[in-house]
Amino acid sequence: MDMVTACRRTMYSVLMLVVFLFHEPSQTYGENFCCPDNECYSMDPPWRSVFRPVPNPTCVDDVEFLLFTRSNPGIPFNTSMKNMSLDGSYYSAGKATVILLSGWLMRIDGKPWASVGPAILSNVDANVIYANYSYVTSNINYPQVVSDIRRLATLVCKFVSYLIDEKGVSKNKIHLVGMSLGSHVASYVGKCINDLGRITGLDPAGPLFNGFNCTIHLCKGDAQFVDAIHTNGNPVWGFGTHTENNDVDINMNGGWDQPLCGVPDKNTIPNITAGNYTSMDILKTFMCSHLRAIYYYVEALRNRNCTFWGQPANMVKMHVSRNTLGYGTKLVVDSATCTNETCAAIKLDIASTERGQFIVATNYLEPYCVSAPEQEGGIFNSLMSILP
Repeated sequence: MDMVTACRRTMYSVLMLVVFLFHEPSQTYGENFCCPDNECYSMDPPWRSVFRPVPNPTCVDDVEFLLFTRSNPGIPFNTSMKNMSLDGSYYSAGKATVILLSGWLMRIDGKPWASVGPAILSNVDANVIYANYSYVTSNINYPQVVSDIRRLATLVCKFVSYLIDEKGVSKNKIHLVGMSLGSHVASYVGKCINDLGRITGLDPAGPLFNGFNCTIHLCKGDAQFVDAIHTNGNPVWGFGTHTENNDVDINMNGGWDQPLCGVPDKNTIPNITAGNYTSMDILKTFMCSHLRAIYYYVEALRNRNCTFWGQPANMVKMHVSRNTLGYGTKLVVDSATCTNETCAAIKLDIASTERGQFIVATNYLEPYCVSAPEQEGGIFNSLMSILP
């Protein structure tokens, strides 16, 4: 077993240890938990069981929403659950509304998540709204956050209802984009308000979601169109889900592991050797494949000259890709002949008529889109380029 694999397994084992340590055996199954505002949450299976040991949700009562448009791309208009109003903002109900929902340990102003909004605005004239609930999801207690996202979804659902009922936006124009746990927040909002236009999951979270039914995780039917980009669904050490139940599931390099991930990059190595590494250095190294979904998505939106085409997946392509940690995908996937009728693409408009599972090959370094000019010059040069 190589060092990269050992490190990944260690990181995943730490996450599972967190699940075990924070599990409260005294809590019972088959009960409802209610917050002071009379919103109640079932704790019956599958929400909580011996295989999904999560605590009761925390009754948080606020989420901040930051609106960006092409008229105010740099300084957001802020509103929240405690003072919900977009009056005086540049919000336009006639334009698409894209709501961004972040995941565990993520900040809306941190890389790479902060790049998603500008990438969308560079692609389409829309209302882009970041939901800020990092005071909840910054909790290291992962099982607690898994439980808390149900409460966060209740609050986001109320905000989306405000957009529909008070601002007059059509459900068709609402697009929820969630990263990791944010994908499941989007799922719950879609189950709360039927027939929203679209949900996109960026590597939907796997731990405490894998192996359960669609009640608790993102699935087709949560919106008119549901697509997911999978980058870290490895069932042994992945932070993403290996469950694929959406209208379109796009597996980047096989969807389990991404090339060059698990290896500290040239900016992180000096911090580690000097003992000055931060939590972000750790996340970048051990959650690299998971976070890569954001980088792929941002590049797909910004690069008008290159398309991340996904070919229909088959057993051979997936097997080769997954058993080479994503490096072998280029050998079995050739997107040169792709069209909207035969392949699926990562983009904001739903141009493809295809549905099902797809596989995408990428470059090992940015630019990741294989039709863009190659910079890595092969695996050896790619590995050498990360060294100081």
